[in-house]
Amino acid sequence: MTTTLLPIVPAVRFARMRDYVSRHPESLVAALIVIQTVLWTFVPALTSSALPRNDIEGYMWGREWLLLSYKHPQLPAWCLEISRIITGVVGWPAYLVSQIFVSATFFFVYMLGKDLFDKRAAAAGTLLLTGFYFFSWPTVQFDHNVAQMPLWAAVVWFLWRSVERNRTAYWLGLSIASGIGMYAKFSTALLLLVALVWLLSDAKARSRLRSAGPWLALLLFLAIILPLAVAVVRDGFQPLTYVETERDSMHHFALAFVLKQLGNNIAFALLLILSFWRTEPDAETPPLEGRARAFLLVFALAPLLLLAAASLDGRVSNGWAAPMYNLLGLVAVLIFRNRLTPLTFRRLSLASLAIAALFPLARPAIGYVQARTEAKPRFVSFLPEDAIARRFAAIWQEQTGRPLRLVGGDALMSGFIAAPLADAEDFTELDQTKAPWVTAAQIERDGVLVVWTGHTAPDHLSALEAKFPVGRQGEESFEWSPSQRAKPVVVHYAIIPPAPGRSALPSP
Repeated sequence: MTTTLLPIVPAVRFARMRDYVSRHPESLVAALIVIQTVLWTFVPALTSSALPRNDIEGYMWGREWLLLSYKHPQLPAWCLEISRIITGVVGWPAYLVSQIFVSATFFFVYMLGKDLFDKRAAAAGTLLLTGFYFFSWPTVQFDHNVAQMPLWAAVVWFLWRSVERNRTAYWLGLSIASGIGMYAKFSTALLLLVALVWLLSDAKARSRLRSAGPWLALLLFLAIILPLAVAVVRDGFQPLTYVETERDSMHHFALAFVLKQLGNNIAFALLLILSFWRTEPDAETPPLEGRARAFLLVFALAPLLLLAAASLDGRVSNGWAAPMYNLLGLVAVLIFRNRLTPLTFRRLSLASLAIAALFPLARPAIGYVQARTEAKPRFVSFLPEDAIARRFAAIWQEQTGRPLRLVGGDALMSGFIAAPLADAEDFTELDQTKAPWVTAAQIERDGVLVVWTGHTAPDHLSALEAKFPVGRQGEESFEWSPSQRAKPVVVHYAIIPPAPGRSALPSP
């Protein structure tokens, strides 16, 4: 009797689990968040020998507590510095911070989907995001594009709830998400422009302007961004100049931009096919109410269409589209909603969770092959960050007998060396307009270790040499791959030693 029942037990447990998931589809979103956070944190931490470029830059700017750099507002750098203070580590916490932001995006997308559709459709729209490129490979690097993602999703959700329920708490939540979004990246203004147009064009939204909530939200938003606006004016609109400079260096034609977006998201197309192929439509599925449908389509498509239009002059970056993909999973649900049966939902759940689990493992596997077949490192993660930092810290100590406090030149290499040292600062490209915290007195007192790759010294090195004596110069080679074809990475350096008699500041 016992032997006869044994095969039945797993089937009963599976049926119970299936019923539970059917009643609680949000459990699959929770499972996605756990898989995404754990794997995309620990797999890169265990398999990469160096942090991504933007993480290094963020760590170095974070310890200066800048409100605004010459590139962007500094919310990502603050988050990295907070993670360093909490953990005492420069490294794996950067991967965790990035995944916290991605997981927050999943949460807000699910909440919006639940308000517009129902729990199952909301979970499906969230799970479909695993097919998009911007929710996998790029999230290894915690940059301003990743930092924007949950804030864009939060703005859209708070806006919908504010108009539908007209509660002051939601209006204030909208203003806080909008204000913090501006500290993540100025392109949040594009989303806010779309929000303003919708707010003025939707009859129900316009009617809310007769209540106090929207105006309190506006005042709070202005108060939040006031320090940022002051900093932009004080710094001579430097970030806006940087954006134009960055655009000038891009040569992506509109067709190439669109094709790249399509190529990046083949997994999403496969996910749709696996989930909805040969599924009979359910005639009883009610259509989405017109206002809700218009709201979703406006916020899902308008920013992407505006970016595609901007690509007509051939000057846009692929990464700028990252936060604009948040709602496309819900758009797919809108299109295929009458085919979202329990069967297709189970297919979608299995396929999306499989993608979430496999992509983090595929990345180091591909990197392993590339590192053993290529002559030069294609990715920063191949570089021996620890070896570079230890070697140059030892050279500095040997030549000066003093702690290393200031490193400049090549932004990546200087960050590799300075980031592990709690008291070191990055002299960004040896340019005081980009590193205003560095003074001539500090250079004289602490000296500068200048490092660079390639054959050309940093542009501002000659200006420093004219003011301060230069000591030892040379180069160091670093192996990055066991392959016989791999050429070592060569890092050049010059030491501007501390002035005799000028003692360094004591360590805190």
